[in-house]
Amino acid sequence: MKKINQYDIGIIFSIVGIIASIAVIILKLMSKDNVTVGIVLFIACVLSLLVNIKQKKENKSE
Repeated sequence: MKKINQYDIGIIFSIVGIIASIAVIILKLMSKDNVTVGIVLFIACVLSLLVNIKQKKENKSE
């Protein structure tokens, strides 16, 4: 069985954050509110995902 390390957990939480931010954007669009918070959350989660993937690849090469 494969062990889950901190990089895998970071990737999982980033993906959950992306899904949640998309839900926030959709809910804000439906209520005709400002979607800035959802967009900022989405960008932050995508950047976090990219960093986690990069760190996981660097950790594997060592």
